Amino acid sequence: KDWIAVEGESHLAKALQAGKGAILISCHNFGFSKLVAPALTLRGYHMHRGGGGKKDGRRISRWGKDYQIGWKYLNYRDEYWRRLQILKTIQAALRANDVIHISPRAYLEGDTDMAVEFFGYKYHLDARWFRVFQMCRAPVLPCFAIATTDGRIDIEIHPPLPAGMREMAKQFARMEGEYLKKFPEMGRVWKDVYLKREKF
Repeated sequence: KDWIAVEGESHLAKALQAGKGAILISCHNFGFSKLVAPALTLRGYHMHRGGGGKKDGRRISRWGKDYQIGWKYLNYRDEYWRRLQILKTIQAALRANDVIHISPRAYLEGDTDMAVEFFGYKYHLDARWFRVFQMCRAPVLPCFAIATTDGRIDIEIHPPLPAGMREMAKQFARMEGEYLKKFPEMGRVWKDVYLKREKF
């Protein structure tokens, strides 16, 4: 409570009133998004956090051997069967009015509607996740976890994105670009691009 503040929590609460769950999406490897699930769990939300998978040793080193994680972990991989299982898990969680938190990866090539502009360059959001969001028919809310100048963390939750896949992706890509330009020090993957920006 002393170190993490949640702004825009009313947007999440309102989205959950429909009983269809909610999806929070963040920039991949940007800011402190790994704190979203723990912080919101402690505020009473039933959370599911998606990721590429962490082995038990990594989890123990991060959280401690006896730590009881209060949120569910969605371990998605590239094989088809794993993705199908995760889709069914997400749909079941949303039917229970839970909250899903995903940070879609980005790639050098992709759909132009999903391009994020960043100091003269573009990268593309993973279209597969936005197809999943559209299929799930749950509210999708942008969520960013930013460090403040005094060392605290602000979790900023925004109103839901448009329901259509392309409009949803285009609006989130624009927001992601704005956050990257406003808080370039929060980005880890794209730090080198920012440091070399004067050459472009």
